[in-house]
Amino acid sequence: WETKVGPDAAQYFFHGDPYVTTDTIVVGADAQAGGGVHAFDRATGRERWKFAIVFGVNGPMAGVVRRAFAYAPRQGEVVSFDVDSGELQWRVAARVPGFEGPGAIGNHVFAGTDDGLLRAMNVETGREEWSADLGAAVTTSVSASEDSVYAGIADGTIVRVHPGNGAVVGTRKVDEKLRPRSVLVRASETLLVLLTNETADYLSLVSLDPKLETIRWRQTATKNWSTSRAFVWKNTVILGTSSGETTGYCVA
Repeated sequence: WETKVGPDAAQYFFHGDPYVTTDTIVVGADAQAGGGVHAFDRATGRERWKFAIVFGVNGPMAGVVRRAFAYAPRQGEVVSFDVDSGELQWRVAARVPGFEGPGAIGNHVFAGTDDGLLRAMNVETGREEWSADLGAAVTTSVSASEDSVYAGIADGTIVRVHPGNGAVVGTRKVDEKLRPRSVLVRASETLLVLLTNETADYLSLVSLDPKLETIRWRQTATKNWSTSRAFVWKNTVILGTSSGETTGYCVA
């Protein structure tokens, strides 16, 4: 199926990953003239609902069961939606970065902020349950799993935090000059990190072990990668350039 979404006279962008359930696709869009969060029927592409947000949502969505979460960077908020109705459940003020998104697992949604905090909020209420000071602005989307929450910060460090209490359980500096950006991808026994320069060009891909004890390998772009994130299929990580070239690297 194919569904037309944006207005005819304006550019309308989907920059980040959707949150996909068994029957619904929830995705953020941004545009100078509008934007917001859309939900589509997974089988037919029919739009189920739209929630308008000024300048829209630039980054990936996260979700837990029938709740979806996003950053609204222009408003400085983390927002929560009911997947079925599109009703706004809660909104929490936070200095969230543009073009990034939250992580979610269990009863927590996690947000990284420009003032160096990693915040854990209750999925149902938005109430903050803990906050960890990471020491520098969070520059990546938050990646959450049962045993770890990961975020990259502006000094080139990847931080691993315990999801239950916010204790920092591991750190690894991956570069002195480049910043981690985009989605931190947990693949098998690997954490994949994209690094950018000051103009947000993706220049390097780094593989870390999940405990952040070692850097396993690093690849440098021959041409700047332009895909929104590193995409993993089985044991291959795939990146592309603005000139139309794609490259696959072995994850291991």
